[in-house]
Amino acid sequence: MRELTDVKVEEQVIERVRRKAARYGRPDDGEGASAFKVDPDIIAQIYGEFLIPLNKEVQVEYLMQRLSGAS
Repeated sequence: MRELTDVKVEEQVIERVRRKAARYGRPDDGEGASAFKVDPDIIAQIYGEFLIPLNKEVQVEYLMQRLSGAS
């Protein structure tokens, strides 16, 4: 998996997720500009630690199945 990882791209994706969570995760009840429904850093952490690695595993499994079925 390490060889499949482009650290720079993953960091860019995580930062984009953090920005989107900050932009769209604000409550509509007027609690203030600094309040979030969920902390954007937690969302970014979930992406970095769980979703991106899981996505790579699923893609590799898919490719392995395609290769074994193509023979």
